[in-house]
Amino acid sequence: LLVVDNASPYKASVALSDFFGLRPGWLDVLEMPSNKGFASAFNAGSRKLEELGLDGWVNLSHDVVLSNDTLAGLYAALEQGQSLVGPTIKNLNTGAIFSSGGRINIWSGGLSAVAHEVTAPVSAHWLYGSCFAISKELFQSVNGMNEGLFLYFEDVDLGIRAAKKGVTPMVLSVIAEQDPKGPSPYLRGHSSGVLASSNM
Repeated sequence: LLVVDNASPYKASVALSDFFGLRPGWLDVLEMPSNKGFASAFNAGSRKLEELGLDGWVNLSHDVVLSNDTLAGLYAALEQGQSLVGPTIKNLNTGAIFSSGGRINIWSGGLSAVAHEVTAPVSAHWLYGSCFAISKELFQSVNGMNEGLFLYFEDVDLGIRAAKKGVTPMVLSVIAEQDPKGPSPYLRGHSSGVLASSNM
């Protein structure tokens, strides 16, 4: 387990040492020198996992809660040859599904989140970025996430670039939960412009 501390005011290495006492050998921390955004932290952590020889890994935001079978389901999909997979994500407070992937309107470029029950793997244009599994091969072929996106739409951009490599993002029936918080209008507006210019 690798924790990427994106230059937070509370050092993850200190917090984890306080929690565990002697930090276990299966847990490592990568402390970023500055906060350059979600994509930058994801790429830095992924490259460290890549150096360890892993064939794929799961990205989790700090506030995601997993069901008992979520990791097993994601890793099984990678082992079966999928390259970009994610769980169905529910609202931690209400239990309602708020993300089972997303769609892109090829005519207007509009984005829409899909929120319905998944009983078998279904395709999507993009996966919610707070929890997904990616293969090393795909990570290398797309050169990770777009670091021009500080926050928001880096998951959409990843789905677009995966599709250009012939990879279809897939949503599984396994569950993760998160407390969905409202986006920053400024960051969302800026990132939408970067997303459009990056994929024209």
